[in-house]
Amino acid sequence: ADSLTLARASASPGAHASSGWDEPWRTFCATVVAVSESVTPAEVAHVVVHGRHKNRREGLLEVGEAILLALVAIATAWSGYQTGKWDGRQASLYSLTSKYRVQADTANTLSGQQRLYDTNTFGFWLNAKSQGHEADAKLFERRFRPEYRPAFRAWLALDPFTNPKAPPGPIFMPQYHNAQAELARAKEQQASAAFEAGTHAREEGDRYL
Repeated sequence: ADSLTLARASASPGAHASSGWDEPWRTFCATVVAVSESVTPAEVAHVVVHGRHKNRREGLLEVGEAILLALVAIATAWSGYQTGKWDGRQASLYSLTSKYRVQADTANTLSGQQRLYDTNTFGFWLNAKSQGHEADAKLFERRFRPEYRPAFRAWLALDPFTNPKAPPGPIFMPQYHNAQAELARAKEQQASAAFEAGTHAREEGDRYL
């Protein structure tokens, strides 16, 4: 510390009355102590470097948070898109399932009606034939459905009136086919396949929830 001493001394006890300087001179001492705290370059570098590191770390954290939020947003959007897509496919396939089942039921109903018609007309023909009413038998034969006639002719070829091994009627012959019955089976298969595909679509959609 440096010291500075100021001194004023009076030369005489003279009389100067009004200014204050006429009073007897006294000695005043003022000591000024200058205290300096120096900061070394190493300390300055430490503060600067660590401050920069801190700002850089915060910046990296902010960038990382932004990237993470972006990824979450993308994943959420993708999940919603996939869920909606598979839900739509599931609904479409289940709708097809219902459609195919309705078509199968309709075909089954028509097939049953046609089978009943074939059985009744054959019964009338057989009754007329057994009674020797050939004209009536011919009339009923003409009323056979086109797809029933091949089976009827194949059955007659077995001489069913004398052959005990002959089937009881044309509908039991391999040649007997009913298009509506076959359509009903095909629609049932389509309905089952569509239902299974719809279930698979629902399971795929659940993976994105």
